[in-house]
Amino acid sequence: IKNNAIFVYLLIFLIFSRSFYESVMIRNIAFFIFVNLLVLSDVVAQEQEHTNNRFFNNFVFRYDYLEGRIVKVYPSQPETGKTSYHNFNFLWQADGSKAWQADFGYPEYGVNLILGNHGNDSIMGHSVGLFPNMLLKIRNEKMWGFYFKLGSGFAWFFKPYDRIKNPGNIIIGSHLVNVTYLGFNAFVKLGSHFDIHGGYSLIHYSSGHVSIPNVGSNDFPWNIGVAYKPVKTRIDKRRWVDTSSKPIMFNIRVGLGFHEMSGTVNPNGGPVYPIYAIAPYLSKRFGRAGNLHLGLYILYYAGYYDFIKSEEHFLGKERVNSYVISALFGREWLISHLSLLVEPAINFYNPFFQKIYIDDNPDANTTWKVKRWIGLRAGFMYYTLDKAKYPKLNPAIGLFIKTNRDQADYVEMSVSCGL
Repeated sequence: IKNNAIFVYLLIFLIFSRSFYESVMIRNIAFFIFVNLLVLSDVVAQEQEHTNNRFFNNFVFRYDYLEGRIVKVYPSQPETGKTSYHNFNFLWQADGSKAWQADFGYPEYGVNLILGNHGNDSIMGHSVGLFPNMLLKIRNEKMWGFYFKLGSGFAWFFKPYDRIKNPGNIIIGSHLVNVTYLGFNAFVKLGSHFDIHGGYSLIHYSSGHVSIPNVGSNDFPWNIGVAYKPVKTRIDKRRWVDTSSKPIMFNIRVGLGFHEMSGTVNPNGGPVYPIYAIAPYLSKRFGRAGNLHLGLYILYYAGYYDFIKSEEHFLGKERVNSYVISALFGREWLISHLSLLVEPAINFYNPFFQKIYIDDNPDANTTWKVKRWIGLRAGFMYYTLDKAKYPKLNPAIGLFIKTNRDQADYVEMSVSCGL
């Protein structure tokens, strides 16, 4: 009873702060979540009395209030005031029952619900997002310490750009967008069931150039929060012996992406074109938690081809000049069936970009030249089997965002397999 009373007082203080009344919708949603979490905390505590179920024993709930301001990166983007966010994070503490948990320092992992007020109700409106996330801890079992928070998923904006109804919102071009979250926090434990924490975060929203305009929202809010854990987790710190093979693997990945053939803001409302991708590459696993990749990344842009044909560029060689060929260098972090992949690339064959955006562009500067040469893919892959145990013939599906330097190019879905 005492623990639940403390839980109630802390959440009331954080959730029903003055800033929370800025939005009736957010207040009502949060209150609904709040009440249900009280019920859930009692269920989890009672469950511990009758079972050693790992699902209930390792549950952690974290609430955070965040406040910041959207960074202005484009001259004509709308003015925004103070932004505020509410994070409801449903997590499980790794207990050492899997080898990957030891590799990542026994993190917390789960699903985060984020409610956002973006500083301009009439143009930006509000959003709700959901993303898987992981907390990587420093001084995990001490009374104080630090953690990094990493997550990526999807968000729904209620007032995106609309040529007639909302032409001022050039930051968010569609209802459904990607949300990426990075954070660093310090924490202090208050007994065995609670901690308070605070720090700074990066929250990025973008449609990945699938729809235009796509300036994207970049916010660096501060945050303060509380964590509640009904049952203390017993972490098994056994020494896992890695006996799996680590051959040099040949892999093949095929993908399909989509984007609007346009600039960041204009023209908009045009067709969405496909991009076809194939990537033959070699991979080598080092340790239990990581792969290194080296190979080629071959792209065919249908939008480039249509533009070349309509503007009569590269006569007789339209198709071959619609390709981009890159050398890729990747780092993959393995988490059982799941992996996080970051894959920089050097575009050694990029004739369309070279001609249209540099040779024929009198305003081309160093930024454009860097975009012509440097690309990046980042995202997640899900393997049929545990990738560390089964490196060969283990098909995977992937979801990525591709950029030219730091500008979104397209969103890609892929299928891959090591042979």
